Formats: sequence, C-alpha cells, structure tokens
Amino acid sequence: MPEAYAIAIDFKKYLEKKTKQVEIAGSLRRFKESIGDVDILAIANKGLADYFIKYKEVKKVLAKGPTKSSVMLNNGLQIDFKNNSKRIMGSSLKLFHRKQRA
Repeated sequence: MPEAYAIAIDFKKYLEKKTKQVEIAGSLRRFKESIGDVDILAIANKGLADYFIKYKEVKKVLAKGPTKSSVMLNNGLQIDFKNNSKRIMGSSLKLFHRKQRA
C-alpha cells in the first residue's frame, strides 16, 4: 500500500496542474490493507482525460472516455479516473465511497 499511495499522490499532483480539485477515492482513501486499483476523481476540465492518459508511468490505456478512463502503469497498478463537474464532485465522492464499502 505505501507504494500505491505514493503513486496516487504523484498522480494527484500531476492532474492538479490541469484542474482545481483532485481526490483519491476507493480503498486507498479508506486506508485498506490491500487494494485492487487506485481510484481518482477530479473536477472536469477540457482535455483532462487526454492529459490523464499521458502520465509518465502509463504502460497501457485500458479505457478512455470523456468522463471515465483507466490505465495500467509500468508496475502493473491500475488507475481508474472519473471526471466530474464541480457541482457534483462532493456527491460523487460520497457515493463512490459508499458503493465501495457495500
């Protein structure tokens, strides 16, 4: 988990260059001992999905769309990204957290 957390923080800083709010979500946000992937939510910004997939450690783009994208990093870690409007960012983060706990 420490390696995944460090990568998530680096990815967050990377995305913050292009948008105002980025949040780490899912099991990493809940400090679970094991995680399957890293989930990141951000406030929508034109071109952010394209910027997301250009992160320096991306090995493979698994999915890319205007609101959701997913990549596999060189170390095998999967990063899932959701692009939200500012209006629903807080609700989306709460909903995402609640769904993952169920």
